[in-house]
Amino acid sequence: MTHLLIRRATPADTEDWLRMRLALWPHHSPQELLPEMETLLAERWSPVFVAARPSGGLGGFVEGGLRRYADGCDSSPVGYIEGWYVDEDLRRQGVGRALVAALERWAREQGCTKMASDTWLDNETSRAAHLALGYTESERLIHFCKPIAETGSTAANGRSLDELTALMDNFVRSKGWYAAESQRPQTPKNLAISLALESAEALEHFQWRETPADKNALAAELADISLYLLQLASISGVDLEQAVLDKLALNAAREWR
Repeated sequence: MTHLLIRRATPADTEDWLRMRLALWPHHSPQELLPEMETLLAERWSPVFVAARPSGGLGGFVEGGLRRYADGCDSSPVGYIEGWYVDEDLRRQGVGRALVAALERWAREQGCTKMASDTWLDNETSRAAHLALGYTESERLIHFCKPIAETGSTAANGRSLDELTALMDNFVRSKGWYAAESQRPQTPKNLAISLALESAEALEHFQWRETPADKNALAAELADISLYLLQLASISGVDLEQAVLDKLALNAAREWR
């Protein structure tokens, strides 16, 4: 393999890293990609590894993280390759393999037993690269989209648990609360405490009364409870939707007295 140093990315790498990101995702602008890069550098759970050239500059990168689940994987959490790129002059020299190996080591340290990734159906170069590293193709998907709101109308606000979890995750990322030095560490213990405190605040709306005096204020408290619950489930690797379904099935089979 060409002698390159594989290491974690730093703010000093931003310019060269951005160059490669634009090559990987040409339909995005620097203004779109830079904020995300700042967030990735600040987060503990979204590592970025780069291949540093001996002469200076970078020659490749891999971005990764953890997902609660991934297609073809039966364990949780799952290490995930979110972005992977190597400059053309360094391809087929083991640089890409070394980058992915660094991410896989990180994922093992987080307790993962499996890694996952994805690519476009027509990206045969990426498919071949994954297969060469021991990844097996688990599924092929075609995504569909259909607008259902009439012109001038407002779309429904319904969201799935996964969508709500993703919205909460994006909010936490934007605040930098995944960073190691964060004043709000996103640990299961801290989230469980916050969930209990918000639940207690909801009880205050019923103190000395049977119905809440301010329905909107109660709604805000219930929203806080829901958001902490989603975040706690996500950080703990719990599929909340499946847990609810399992619990409903268990309760249905019980004899209630």
